[in-house]
Amino acid sequence: MNIPTEASLELLEKSIEGRLNEMAAMDKSLHEPITDGVVDISQYLASSPRILWILKEPYDEITEGKPSGGGWSLTEELRKGLRNNKGTYPMMAYITYALFNGFPPYSEIDYPTENPDVAHALDRVGYINISKFPGQKTSNPKYIKNAYGKMRDILRQQIDGLAPEVIIGGNTLPLFFEDLNITDEMCDGNGSTLSLHRDGRLYIHAYHPGQWAQVDKDMYFDDIISIIRKYFPNPY
Repeated sequence: MNIPTEASLELLEKSIEGRLNEMAAMDKSLHEPITDGVVDISQYLASSPRILWILKEPYDEITEGKPSGGGWSLTEELRKGLRNNKGTYPMMAYITYALFNGFPPYSEIDYPTENPDVAHALDRVGYINISKFPGQKTSNPKYIKNAYGKMRDILRQQIDGLAPEVIIGGNTLPLFFEDLNITDEMCDGNGSTLSLHRDGRLYIHAYHPGQWAQVDKDMYFDDIISIIRKYFPNPY
C-alpha cells in the first residue's frame, strides 16, 4: 500500500475533478458533478488509521429535465463543521470522534451542535460517493449499481490514491467485492457488520450511517468501533 502525501492528494483531487467534468460533458449531463475525497488533507495524513467512508450518492436539489444541481464540493462543505445532530454525517462523526478520543461510548459523546470537536471530527477522514452527481434523498439500488459501473475506474483511482487503512462501506462495499477479490465467505460477522482484514487494510460492510431503523444506533456504533479497535487498538 502506498503512503499518500499532501502533494499526491492535491494532484488526485485535480485529476478526479477533471475526469468528472469530462464525463459530464461527454454525457451531456444537465447536472454538474459533486466532488468528494479527503475532508482535510493534513489531518487525514496525520491520522492512524487512515479511514475512508464510501456512501452512495450526494443529495442536491435538482429540477427534472433542466440544468440544475451539482458544481460544489462535499469536502469543502464538511470542513465547515456539522450543524445538525441527525442524518448521515453525525453518526460518521460520532464514530470518528470516538476512535481518536479514547473510545468513549456512544451515550457519552456530545452532539455536534454542542461540541466543536465532534462537529469537526470528519476533518480526519476520506469520504467518497459511488455516484458523483446530484441524487435524491432515497437512493435507487439499480441506479447506484449502474453508477458504479460508470465510476469504477475513478473510484479505484480514489481508493488507490487515498490508501486508506480502514474502508467503511455504508451498504456499498459488496459492489466492490469482485474488483477487490472479496467474497462474503471470506468475511467475519460482527453484529450488524461484515469485515475482512487483509494486507494491512480493514474492510467493513455496514449499514448506511443515515439509517435509523434497521439497526439500533448504539449497536451500529459499537459494532464498527469494536472491529476497528481489534486491528488498530491505539489510534491517533
